Amino acid sequence: MIKLGFNGGLIAACGLLAAMGCGDDQHVTTLQWYRVPCHGPFPRLCPADRDATGELQFVYDAITGYELTWGVEADVRYHVEPGPDAEDAGDDWVVDAVLAERTVTPGAAVTWGVGIGETWFTAVGDHVAVLGEPVACEPTLCAELTTVDATAGRLVDVEYTGDAAMPLRAIAVRPAP
Repeated sequence: MIKLGFNGGLIAACGLLAAMGCGDDQHVTTLQWYRVPCHGPFPRLCPADRDATGELQFVYDAITGYELTWGVEADVRYHVEPGPDAEDAGDDWVVDAVLAERTVTPGAAVTWGVGIGETWFTAVGDHVAVLGEPVACEPTLCAELTTVDATAGRLVDVEYTGDAAMPLRAIAVRPAP
């Protein structure tokens, strides 16, 4: 379940930027508090953003000039520069200004999609890791997450814990529709 609301501050920021005449090369978006397992040139955790129209999307490009933090949403103004290897490596989002930051409440949840046969989760002691990021879970759920399903995709519900050392907790796994 993705719990996201309308962001009036972002709309106001967009209006302000339009009035300032920033031009077409400037963009405003809200970087979400979470990242999601995704595939680009390689498997990684992709940031998610919600633009001024309300559209939610994954960011496959690099983001520079801003440090993403689990549990923190940020309204940012950025411009796009070509990546170092042109089309193959994607572009770079260069954050020119952070317009606002908000820490979400512990318990904020998001759902990750895990495709057939994907191996995102690795057992690490009493928790799992997703590409090096620690995710707390109950022992039975941890075991289920590290078992690859070669026949069906899964949805994994995770929530923000508020703990910087272990910012995410897996709370449920269910079959993908």
